[in-house]
Amino acid sequence: MKESNIDLFVEEIKESVELESMAYRSMGWAALLLPTPAVRRQLFLCTLILVSFFGSGMETMQYYLFDVLEAAGVTSTKTANDFLVAFGVVKLVAMIIGARLLDALGRRVAIFLSLTGSYHNLLY
Repeated sequence: MKESNIDLFVEEIKESVELESMAYRSMGWAALLLPTPAVRRQLFLCTLILVSFFGSGMETMQYYLFDVLEAAGVTSTKTANDFLVAFGVVKLVAMIIGARLLDALGRRVAIFLSLTGSYHNLLY
């Protein structure tokens, strides 16, 4: 009786080790270098979203805001800082509204709407 319990226990351990090795093989670089069609599609969409995010120029505008304001004639550092804070507040409010719309509309619709706006910025 004890031997059959031990054999069952050993089989469960072997099965657990096999499941862990399968999970380990499905993660890491192998999943990126040899992706399944579903993972390939996800990687493509993530890359597209990242390109559109950086293509919109939002971070560039924030980075060069002081130079733009100086070229526009704003010489006061305090005023430039106020513009930077206002820009950050507007960006935060837009992200909050976007998060609310994401919950209300769903991810697919929200992503397509944001991509439309991003590519409009790239074209003009």
